[in-house]
Amino acid sequence: MRFSPDGSILASGSVDKTVRLWSREGVLLSSLHGHTGRVNSLDFSADGRILASASDDKTLLLWRLYGPPLTAFRGHGQWVSCVGFSPDSQAFATAGGDGTLDLWDRQGRLENRVIPPATIFALAYSPDGTIIASGGNDRAVRLWTRHGSYLSQFDKQGAAVTSLSFSPNGNLIAAGGPDGLVWLWGHKGKLFKKISTGHAELAVVRFSPGGLFLATAGGVDRTIRIWSRTGILLRTLRGHPDLITDLTFSPDNQMLVSASRDGTLRYWTIAGQLLKTVNAHSNRVTSIDFSADGKTVASAGADGTVRLWGPVGESVAVLYGHKDSVGAVRFSPDSKILLSGAADGGVFLWKGWRTEASWLLNESCKQLQSYLRSNISAQSFIQDLCSVSTHRINPDDQTP
Repeated sequence: MRFSPDGSILASGSVDKTVRLWSREGVLLSSLHGHTGRVNSLDFSADGRILASASDDKTLLLWRLYGPPLTAFRGHGQWVSCVGFSPDSQAFATAGGDGTLDLWDRQGRLENRVIPPATIFALAYSPDGTIIASGGNDRAVRLWTRHGSYLSQFDKQGAAVTSLSFSPNGNLIAAGGPDGLVWLWGHKGKLFKKISTGHAELAVVRFSPGGLFLATAGGVDRTIRIWSRTGILLRTLRGHPDLITDLTFSPDNQMLVSASRDGTLRYWTIAGQLLKTVNAHSNRVTSIDFSADGKTVASAGADGTVRLWGPVGESVAVLYGHKDSVGAVRFSPDSKILLSGAADGGVFLWKGWRTEASWLLNESCKQLQSYLRSNISAQSFIQDLCSVSTHRINPDDQTP
């Protein structure tokens, strides 16, 4: 293990072939994957920007601190407003303030660029992956093939379309906007229902994974409302002291997570019980998504970071790389890749963040026993570092 020159980062290498970076408080910052054998030695550059790792695989790897994303590319000339993966995880779409809808393959190669007649604020793939729906500032929902050919459009009266969601069977499309109305269309354009949600300003609309519920969140009124798919209000969730910006259902339909302008996430049961409040970002949380395997929640923030959380709100990782506010995050349906887009037009693909953090911290703290014997002055600091571990170091323990 090695501390960075300024003492703010602890790097650890392990038999599991990974290098992991920790804050001095013991919070996992990032997991670096690349070695195919045990990691034996680590060292930081003098300026703390580069980390070198040596392994049983006979390689020496050099890492930028926190590790690069799988792919980073600039697809838009302005901010990225929304992103989405195809259901087969082989393609994704992005839209931005430059007025384009960009379609990419899984490796980040641009396959097509569509220029709709309006700026896009929301997009969604149909469950079978054949259709992309987009909504924007001209109050219309447009349907495209997955390759970008125009199919049709539905006109929504009132305000812009800022949120879209397909029902799990693909038969309904829900569209909402600042006027507080949710429009439900059949995929062929027939209006099924118009719901007056009562929100002063609708921030988001989402179908639950099973299709039994529809959730809406109001930015200004700070409430979440759960509806039956026929538009009957079932319950109202209250607790956010600031504007609600996004929400996401767990894949088992038992829980939902909401995000707020105050930088917090809130975990709720589907019955409306508040389970936990997480101080997630130092600034506005702009977007959240639950992975399909139910193991991870991703949050994007105006602080320029993407953060990963466990299913009950425990911190998993912090992903650095964006240079501006991150406006959108989405997991691939196979839960292996995370897509993020930022205000500077950058789009990142991430993978390899999975870690058993508690196990690694335990093992690291055990290994620090010998370090403590020859570095008495570090004992207090290391005690604090490992206090979050179930294995607390005893500086007087002389066991080899």
